[in-house]
Amino acid sequence: MGFWIAQAVCIIVAVVAFGTSNFNIKTARQSTVFVQIGRAGEISSATCSGVYVGNGLIITARHCAVEPTGTGLFGSGYFPPTNARNLLAVTDLEGRVYSATVLEVADQADFAVLHVDGFKDRAATIACRRPQIGDDVHVVGYPYGVMEAAVSEGTVAAVQMKPDADVSLQLLLYGWPQLVSLTADADPGSSGGPVFDDQGRVVGILVASMGHFSGMIPASQICASFPVHG
Repeated sequence: MGFWIAQAVCIIVAVVAFGTSNFNIKTARQSTVFVQIGRAGEISSATCSGVYVGNGLIITARHCAVEPTGTGLFGSGYFPPTNARNLLAVTDLEGRVYSATVLEVADQADFAVLHVDGFKDRAATIACRRPQIGDDVHVVGYPYGVMEAAVSEGTVAAVQMKPDADVSLQLLLYGWPQLVSLTADADPGSSGGPVFDDQGRVVGILVASMGHFSGMIPASQICASFPVHG
């Protein structure tokens, strides 16, 4: 009898530990889009990702939506919000291509809002809360411009940067003053893609990937800036 009770307890614990996630890979991939710099149908080496949030709105990284200038901390240029790109194309999971326009660009954060007419895929829900260390996350994006949405998993590793005046200024110029560190792997091309929690809600936008380190702009910062959430 004691053996069966112990087995039942193990099953209950397993259900509690692993049965609370509502993350659905299929729906997450449906709301994730491929962002291409250039006209719809043209081939471009510069690619990013984004997430559809409804009403024709797509959120991506600011550095995907604006032209760079100068030389930045990591060798690339800075991305001032006034340098919005004129030509962007968005492709959904089914391969449908849409022309996109830059609707809004954040002044002090690395994200931008695009507008697309006639977009038909599932809209993601934004969670307007700041993540906590240890939260499970799921990153979706189009690495290296490959036309298939890839999914990686990890946890929130850190929620604030170490105070340093010089670094803080550089991070501010990049739009990363509230950068959240993740353990999930992410490759170039995934920038601008959504970071989901276990409930399938967007908790951030991926903006940085360096080896085993990746970073996101928290959705709480997006919600505080633009009314793109439900």
